[in-house]
Amino acid sequence: MNLFRNLKLPLFALSIAWICSCEEVVDPPQINNIEDKLVVNAIFLATDDTLRVEVYRSEKAFGIRGNFRSSDLIPDAVVTISNGTETQSFAYSERLQVYQLAASAFPIDEVTTYQLKVSTEEFSVSALAIPNQKLNSLESFVINEDESLTVSWRDISGSVDNYRLAGLYISTTVEPDSSIIRSEQQRYFFGDDFTSDSDRDGQILAETGSAFGFDPGQVNQNDSIAILIFNYNEIYEDYFRVASNFNFDDPFSEPVQLPSNISGGLGIFSIVQTSRFVVKP
Repeated sequence: MNLFRNLKLPLFALSIAWICSCEEVVDPPQINNIEDKLVVNAIFLATDDTLRVEVYRSEKAFGIRGNFRSSDLIPDAVVTISNGTETQSFAYSERLQVYQLAASAFPIDEVTTYQLKVSTEEFSVSALAIPNQKLNSLESFVINEDESLTVSWRDISGSVDNYRLAGLYISTTVEPDSSIIRSEQQRYFFGDDFTSDSDRDGQILAETGSAFGFDPGQVNQNDSIAILIFNYNEIYEDYFRVASNFNFDDPFSEPVQLPSNISGGLGIFSIVQTSRFVVKP
């Protein structure tokens, strides 16, 4: 995701029109171009099998540049993660164009501060992330008459928590040879909004998700629903609120810089805690 938008407004024409419409000419403020910086996108789910990091150059506020995946991607960086006692290195995947590390080689827990470092011949940046805690249980779940799903849970006390939810329908088929085949499909959509515990620390929170393609008549006794509750930190929420409101294809968009917690560069390093609960429909 590019952090800067090329500005394609006809600035000269606009300046002439503005000058002609004013009796007093005032010089417009100067906007300096923004130098290249290292951009790091690293969002880990605590339940991921593989940790992935994108590394590329920022796109300047002015001046046309190519697509970052072809011209600005950096394939020869040194990417490491540390928990204070152990350090592991990421390997670059030419096929996926990301740096990867097997999660089994570096387990993520809830109490450790993690440091991500990325360096090249030109740049050296770093960032810290602390995972939020997991939820121990659900308070309740209800399938409503309109086939939507309402889920409630108790907020974790003493910390700032922001939640998003998803519902996966798990279809289970027993084959004639007694083998079991399970498939998961996202059937419940809880929207793009974050649910914050602001002014509700430690209280019971609830969200309702709309059903998609859910047919109660086709449910069998072996089927189930997986409720996923993602617990994010504030930098993740700030980052994606700005990103979701930016129209990359709009040529009249002004340059925008996304929130960043990368020291010496741009981007995001965040570890998303995931709580998974399997319930019967």
